[in-house]
Amino acid sequence: MTLPSKQQVRIPKATASAIMEVVEGACNRQLEGITAPEAAKYAGISSEEYARKALDSATQLGMLTKTDQKYYPTNDISDFPRASKEQKPFLFRKFLQRFDPFILFASLLGRGNLLDQAARKVGVIYSVEAGPESIRFTLSNWGEYAQIIEAKKGKIVLKIETPILSAEYIRELLEAMEHDIKARMYIATKLGDNVFGYMRQDEIDFLVKSIRTHQKSPRNSIDDAGRAFEDFLRRVLLDKEKDASDCKGITELAERMKGEKLVDQKQLEICRAIGSIRVAAAHSLDRLSNEAWTINPDAAIETILLTITMIRSVHVYVFLNIQTF
Repeated sequence: MTLPSKQQVRIPKATASAIMEVVEGACNRQLEGITAPEAAKYAGISSEEYARKALDSATQLGMLTKTDQKYYPTNDISDFPRASKEQKPFLFRKFLQRFDPFILFASLLGRGNLLDQAARKVGVIYSVEAGPESIRFTLSNWGEYAQIIEAKKGKIVLKIETPILSAEYIRELLEAMEHDIKARMYIATKLGDNVFGYMRQDEIDFLVKSIRTHQKSPRNSIDDAGRAFEDFLRRVLLDKEKDASDCKGITELAERMKGEKLVDQKQLEICRAIGSIRVAAAHSLDRLSNEAWTINPDAAIETILLTITMIRSVHVYVFLNIQTF
């Protein structure tokens, strides 16, 4: 059995406040970027190595980019210079909630795992070089600073409700749309830890966007979910060392997987259905009827949920040989 390739993530041991200080230095236009020695001086950090860890953390979170030995702010951090001290935690949260290892960490805590257990599992799933103790300290600090988790009676607890899979999934999903992090935690719970850890950030981003926009823009939301699914299927084929270069769209990728005996006939049929709905949503006029399909919000959310289910189903079938929907 061939195991899936793992994402390797760095989680340097640096506090959120130190990260925000070095980011502030990088946003200073007079410096035109910042080096680790400059960041240490700007933030009042005694160790250049610690400043480098803070800069690396900011890079992992998408706040900074590195070119040669200098760190520069990304376009997403443009609001930073105008942020007050009280606003900085919310700005940090904007980036932390898009950091999938933290989402998994928070999801595990919400499902009753202890800090050590959650940190250990994140470390294994994302192949983090740092030890569980370092991961626990860092992610807990980041979460508390961002006001996502808090210490209560000696324990770390979530400050938001964790989505739990149940028959009331529509209600939960509507709640998930209120906050980006709720949508991500919903997806993490529905996919399961290992499958969520396999997903790329851009794939998760597409799924989150699809959930949040399904009411206002059902056509585009189905297309976003379809992009995530298509990219996932193509990557599975590549991980299994199968050629997918001539495959276009979900249906052709699924058919190639069936030809390579990577999925079951029932899975192929559902993939074809998702592909067909995506085509109907993406095109203004149907090729045969020359009329447009009406895409309702309820159809969009049902398609998105089915897509997430199929991502999980295909993953466990391919890599664990388990038949499940």
